[in-house]
Amino acid sequence: MKFTLYAADCTGNAKNTIYPHQKVITSEANLKKAVASDHVCAKYDNDTRSDANFQLSDVVPMDCDNDHSDNPDDWITPEKLSEMLTDVAFAVTYSRHHMLAKGSVSARPRFHVFFPTMPCKDAAFHKSIKARIHKELPFFDGNALDASRFLYGSKGDVVWHEGSLTIEDWLQLMKTSRSIPQGQRNSTMSRMAGRLVKRFGVTEDAHAKFLEKAAECDPPLDDAELENIWASACKFGRKVTSQEGYVPPDQYSENSLIPDDFSDVGEARTFVDCYSEEIAFTVATNYLRYNGVYWEESEQAAVMAIIEHTDTQLAEADRQVEEKLSSLENLGVPRSLAIAGGKKFKNELNPEQLAAYGEFEFSNAYRGFVMKYRNIRSLNNALDAAKPLVLKHPAALTTSPKVSTAGKRRIPLI
Repeated sequence: MKFTLYAADCTGNAKNTIYPHQKVITSEANLKKAVASDHVCAKYDNDTRSDANFQLSDVVPMDCDNDHSDNPDDWITPEKLSEMLTDVAFAVTYSRHHMLAKGSVSARPRFHVFFPTMPCKDAAFHKSIKARIHKELPFFDGNALDASRFLYGSKGDVVWHEGSLTIEDWLQLMKTSRSIPQGQRNSTMSRMAGRLVKRFGVTEDAHAKFLEKAAECDPPLDDAELENIWASACKFGRKVTSQEGYVPPDQYSENSLIPDDFSDVGEARTFVDCYSEEIAFTVATNYLRYNGVYWEESEQAAVMAIIEHTDTQLAEADRQVEEKLSSLENLGVPRSLAIAGGKKFKNELNPEQLAAYGEFEFSNAYRGFVMKYRNIRSLNNALDAAKPLVLKHPAALTTSPKVSTAGKRRIPLI
């Protein structure tokens, strides 16, 4: 990780606008020394800080004052941020008001995060990156998104978090994980409708989830086309219910999303259980995904599938955690104490409360497992483990070959 700061000749001077000293940051030691005086994250014309004088930056700073909530359980720390952005490179310095009261606001974690970026010569683009980060991670200060932000000098500890992704890589991944582009909208929504009907039946809940996914189409599909897709899925659903061995939705266990063991192989098995009809692997082609028309050779399409899978897992994990917490509250256990946990807390529970708390611990552990597999490195590990589970000969991919088009390799089938 490498980025550049520009330091002033003073500390704690809000009226200063001159930042003449370039500091190339490549380590904790560099960073700790550079932030001892007031500093900025861009080079400005005549070293004079202002949006109009913006010349160059290779890092964006974000402020976290934790003023989004007064509940300590909701506060973000560098450790929590590391869990959220495991594969993203960033560094942290602490604010001069870290763990101190600030006006009428109580003491809480306050810090600055430095995200290295590609070199940028445009103040508007620099600000747009900050705005996109804030949209994804709204606990950052939305009033600190300008291109001429200065940070007061600080002599506290720093956090150095190496990662294989830049924040720009991560932002693109987040956009890709939610956006359904033109050319893939119909096939994606058809697959989604089929899965929803199989899992939830022809219900209002399933239809609502379908429309929620449809909101990710860019540009949007028109209502008539969406209703045609949904009607086809419902027809398919009624056919499935007549088949021998069909399990009704109200008997379908959410545990199908929970691996038998919390490992790469365990996650791979849950993925294959849910996506075996549209994901395949051959030695000659690597991963393929059926796009509704043909089998498309695309490792990124397979990555997209497992991202969708973890989206479903996370929603189910959140539901289970909330359900278990509510059960504990009904048994007289305060939510805050259940979340904090601890040996002393468990020793004070009666048998019924202890059993309910065990279920909460498991659901919480499952949620932590899912969050781990939303990191790129873990996603790839699960995909590697899934390869032998979806290994096929091209002859088994029974769809008619289509005429090849530029940019898409369509697999000729035997």
